[in-house]
Amino acid sequence: MFKFTQSSTERVEKQKVWQLYADTNSWSQWDKGVKGVRLAGPFAAGTQGVMEMQAGPALPFCLNELVEGKSFSVKAELGSITVSFGHVLQEGAEGVTITHSVEVQGEDERQVNGLGQNIAAGVPACLQNLLALAGGL
Repeated sequence: MFKFTQSSTERVEKQKVWQLYADTNSWSQWDKGVKGVRLAGPFAAGTQGVMEMQAGPALPFCLNELVEGKSFSVKAELGSITVSFGHVLQEGAEGVTITHSVEVQGEDERQVNGLGQNIAAGVPACLQNLLALAGGL
């Protein structure tokens, strides 16, 4: 199993960040690896969707968990590999902390680690892009 978590804190409005999450049409603005996202329903737990990547195949996914204004997770099944993405917002004295996590599971550890490292490499830019779009930085 591969796990990666990174956080960034900035003085931004939490609701602005949440709006960027909830508007799946904006995902390509903060995650440059994403070409487009289509949901087959509302931005809510259990909704299925397809994420078109800039490089690679379209990935079917499910909004696994969602707590309005606070967190959501996405789960994608890629054959024998499962990829989960977590997104958490927390308000504190220093501002809003955005935490993104990636978890990759599968039988082939080399493949799991390679995919996980490739995905994790883009997380810092996603966080910075979100903060910039939300009015921080």
